Amino acid sequence: MRHGERMPFHAARETIGNVDFETVAQLASTAGDISLVLDASGRILDVAFAHGDPVGRKRWIGNDWLETVTVESRAKIGDMLAAAAAHELPRWRQVNHSTDAGDVPVRYLAVGTREGRVIAIGQD
Repeated sequence: MRHGERMPFHAARETIGNVDFETVAQLASTAGDISLVLDASGRILDVAFAHGDPVGRKRWIGNDWLETVTVESRAKIGDMLAAAAAHELPRWRQVNHSTDAGDVPVRYLAVGTREGRVIAIGQD
Protein backbone atom coordinates (compact mmCIF):
# COMPACT_ATOMS: atom_id res chain seq x y z
CA MET A 1 0.00 0.00 0.00
CA ARG A 2 1.33 3.42 -0.94
CA HIS A 3 1.75 6.07 1.73
CA GLY A 4 -1.40 8.14 2.04
CA GLU A 5 -3.64 5.65 0.21
CA ARG A 6 -6.80 5.14 2.23
CA MET A 7 -8.39 1.77 2.61
CA PRO A 8 -11.88 2.10 4.12
CA PHE A 9 -13.56 -0.86 5.79
CA HIS A 10 -14.55 -3.48 3.24
CA ALA A 11 -17.83 -4.53 4.88
CA ALA A 12 -18.59 -1.87 7.49
CA ARG A 13 -22.37 -2.32 7.45
CA GLU A 14 -22.07 -6.06 8.04
CA THR A 15 -19.20 -6.01 10.54
CA ILE A 16 -19.90 -2.85 12.54
CA GLY A 17 -23.69 -2.74 12.20
CA ASN A 18 -25.83 0.16 13.31
CA VAL A 19 -23.76 2.24 15.67
CA ASP A 20 -25.56 4.30 18.29
CA PHE A 21 -24.81 7.94 18.98
CA GLU A 22 -23.12 7.19 22.33
CA THR A 23 -20.54 5.04 20.54
CA VAL A 24 -19.93 7.68 17.89
CA ALA A 25 -19.54 10.35 20.59
CA GLN A 26 -17.09 8.18 22.49
CA LEU A 27 -15.05 7.47 19.34
CA ALA A 28 -14.94 11.12 18.30
CA SER A 29 -14.09 12.48 21.73
CA THR A 30 -11.29 9.98 22.33
CA ALA A 31 -9.81 10.07 18.81
CA GLY A 32 -8.93 13.73 19.00
CA ASP A 33 -7.57 16.35 21.33
CA ILE A 34 -10.47 18.56 20.25
CA SER A 35 -13.69 17.15 18.79
CA LEU A 36 -16.54 19.27 17.47
CA VAL A 37 -20.13 18.60 16.48
CA LEU A 38 -21.28 21.18 13.95
CA ASP A 39 -24.47 21.91 12.08
CA ALA A 40 -24.39 22.01 8.27
CA SER A 41 -23.49 25.72 8.26
CA GLY A 42 -20.47 25.19 10.54
CA ARG A 43 -21.99 26.41 13.82
CA ILE A 44 -20.50 24.60 16.82
CA LEU A 45 -23.14 22.57 18.66
CA ASP A 46 -20.88 20.71 21.08
CA VAL A 47 -17.19 20.43 21.97
CA ALA A 48 -15.09 17.73 23.64
CA PHE A 49 -11.53 18.30 24.83
CA ALA A 50 -9.16 15.45 25.71
CA HIS A 51 -7.23 17.55 28.22
CA GLY A 52 -9.27 19.99 30.25
CA ASP A 53 -10.97 22.99 28.69
CA PRO A 54 -8.16 25.10 27.18
CA VAL A 55 -10.31 27.64 25.34
CA GLY A 56 -13.51 27.69 27.33
CA ARG A 57 -16.16 25.38 25.91
CA LYS A 58 -18.88 27.96 26.44
CA ARG A 59 -17.00 30.48 24.28
CA TRP A 60 -17.13 28.12 21.28
CA ILE A 61 -20.61 26.56 21.50
CA GLY A 62 -23.07 28.49 19.36
CA ASN A 63 -20.35 30.22 17.35
CA ASP A 64 -19.20 29.45 13.83
CA TRP A 65 -16.12 27.25 13.56
CA LEU A 66 -14.68 29.97 11.29
CA GLU A 67 -14.72 32.40 14.23
CA THR A 68 -12.32 30.20 16.23
CA VAL A 69 -9.53 30.18 13.65
CA THR A 70 -7.17 32.69 12.08
CA VAL A 71 -8.12 34.46 8.85
CA GLU A 72 -5.57 32.35 6.95
CA SER A 73 -7.29 29.12 8.08
CA ARG A 74 -10.85 30.03 7.13
CA ALA A 75 -10.67 28.74 3.55
CA LYS A 76 -9.58 25.33 4.88
CA ILE A 77 -12.60 25.24 7.21
CA GLY A 78 -14.84 26.06 4.26
CA ASP A 79 -13.25 23.28 2.20
CA MET A 80 -13.69 20.74 5.01
CA LEU A 81 -17.34 21.69 5.54
CA ALA A 82 -18.07 21.43 1.80
CA ALA A 83 -16.37 18.03 1.57
CA ALA A 84 -18.28 16.79 4.64
CA ALA A 85 -21.60 17.96 3.15
CA ALA A 86 -20.77 16.07 -0.06
CA HIS A 87 -19.81 12.98 2.02
CA GLU A 88 -16.37 12.92 0.47
CA LEU A 89 -13.61 10.89 2.07
CA PRO A 90 -12.16 13.29 4.67
CA ARG A 91 -8.56 14.42 4.65
CA TRP A 92 -6.52 16.04 7.39
CA ARG A 93 -6.05 19.81 7.23
CA GLN A 94 -4.05 21.98 9.60
CA VAL A 95 -5.70 25.16 10.85
CA ASN A 96 -4.66 27.68 13.49
CA HIS A 97 -6.98 28.56 16.34
CA SER A 98 -6.84 32.08 17.74
CA THR A 99 -6.55 31.98 21.54
CA ASP A 100 -5.64 34.46 24.25
CA ALA A 101 -2.27 32.67 24.51
CA GLY A 102 -1.59 32.97 20.75
CA ASP A 103 -2.25 30.84 17.68
CA VAL A 104 -2.57 27.08 18.24
CA PRO A 105 -2.11 24.74 15.24
CA VAL A 106 -4.56 21.82 15.11
CA ARG A 107 -4.88 19.15 12.44
CA TYR A 108 -8.54 18.31 11.68
CA LEU A 109 -10.65 16.05 9.57
CA ALA A 110 -14.39 16.53 9.18
CA VAL A 111 -16.97 13.84 8.48
CA GLY A 112 -20.56 14.51 7.42
CA THR A 113 -23.47 12.58 8.91
CA ARG A 114 -26.74 11.55 7.30
CA GLU A 115 -28.54 14.06 9.52
CA GLY A 116 -26.56 16.96 8.08
CA ARG A 117 -24.24 17.33 11.06
CA VAL A 118 -20.46 17.40 10.84
CA ILE A 119 -18.08 15.76 13.28
CA ALA A 120 -14.63 17.35 13.26
CA ILE A 121 -11.78 15.61 15.02
CA GLY A 122 -8.68 17.63 15.80
CA GLN A 123 -5.20 16.67 16.94
CA ASP A 124 -2.74 19.23 18.22
